[in-house]
Amino acid sequence: MTCATIKDLVDVYLLWAQRRYRKHGRISRQYQNLSAMLTHLLAVVVPAERLLDRAATCPETGARALRDVPPGEFSIADFEDYLDHLCHLKGRGDEPIAVSTVNKYRGWTLQFFGWAAKERQGYIEPAVHFRLKQVEEVEPGRTPARRTAKIKSAKEEHVRELIQFCRKHAAELPVRTPHQRQRRRRWQLLALALEVHWESGMRPGELVQMRQCDLSVERDNEGEVWWLYTAPTFKTEHHAGEERTIYLNAIAQMALGEAIELNRYDGPQQMFDWAHGFDDTMRIWPWKASDPDAARNGYYGAVTNALKMAKIPHCAPNQIRHAFATRAAAVDLEGARAQLGHRNIKTTEGYLDRDGQAARKLLDRL
Repeated sequence: MTCATIKDLVDVYLLWAQRRYRKHGRISRQYQNLSAMLTHLLAVVVPAERLLDRAATCPETGARALRDVPPGEFSIADFEDYLDHLCHLKGRGDEPIAVSTVNKYRGWTLQFFGWAAKERQGYIEPAVHFRLKQVEEVEPGRTPARRTAKIKSAKEEHVRELIQFCRKHAAELPVRTPHQRQRRRRWQLLALALEVHWESGMRPGELVQMRQCDLSVERDNEGEVWWLYTAPTFKTEHHAGEERTIYLNAIAQMALGEAIELNRYDGPQQMFDWAHGFDDTMRIWPWKASDPDAARNGYYGAVTNALKMAKIPHCAPNQIRHAFATRAAAVDLEGARAQLGHRNIKTTEGYLDRDGQAARKLLDRL
C-alpha cells in the first residue's frame, strides 16, 4: 500500500494505533493523544515560497495544507512550522498551551514518522525520520507557549480542612428521603476517599476503582498489620507488566473500613435496592463509571466542587499524591518510589517540593 499524501499516511497509522493502543479491551488515552496530535499536524499550512515543485498552490491563499504534502517530502522547515503552530494554540481558560505539551507532540510526531520509516512499513525513507530528529525541543521563554510550572504539593491543613468540611456538610444534610440519604452518603464517602488518598499517595485512577476483593492483609516482621491493595489496572502496567501493590496504614484502614460499611448500610435504614446486593466485587467509592477516565474525572469534580463550597484554595487530587511523595521520601526514598509505583527513582525525586528536596539532601549527607 502506498500513501500519496501525509493525510493518507495518517489514516493508515490511526488504523494501526487503534489495534496497538488498547487496554483491557478499550482504546487507551494514548490513541486519543495521537489523534489530537495528527489533527493539528494536518491543519498546518505550507507557505507558497517553500512549496517548490511539490504541488500547485491554492489559488485563494497562495499556500497549501500540509495534509497534501507527500510523506517523503516532509521537511525540517515543515516540522518547525508545525511546532510554531502548536506554540500559538490556546489551552484551557484561553491560556497558551504549555511548553511540555508542545514537546510531547514533537515526540509523538517523531514516533509517527519513525513508524512510517520502519522496513516492514516502508512508507518513507529512514533518512526522512533521521532528518526530522535534528529539530530540537521548544525552550521556555522563546515562544508564546506557556512555561510549565512545577506541580506543588497540597498543604496538609487544606486537606484536613476539606475533610472536616465534607464530614460537617454531610452531618447537616436532611435525610428524610432516599435521595437525601444518598447525597449524605456521597459526602461521607468523599471525606473518607480524601483520607485514604492522603495516607496512601496512590493515583486518583487507582483510588476510584478500588474494590473489596482487591484488598488483602499482611503482617510485617515487627508485627504491624498492613492492608494491601492490588490495583486491577494502573497507568504503567503496559511497561511494568506486573502487579501494582499499595500499602495502607492504620488510618487508611479505618477510613476504608468505614467506607465499606457505608456501602452496606445507611444508618438504621437500608439504602436503595441495589445496596442489598453489595458484594466485594463492587467498587467502594461512588464514582462507578464504566470508563476509568470518567470515574477519575468524577472524583476530580467532587473535590473541586467541595473546595469551592468550603472556600479553600484550589488543590487538585494529584497534588495530594505529590504531598505524600514529599513526606514519604523524607523517611525512605526507595520506599516512596515503590509506594508511588514509579519505575525510576528520578521520577520520584521530581515529585518532591523544594522542602522535600532539601530534606533529601540533608539525609543523604547524614
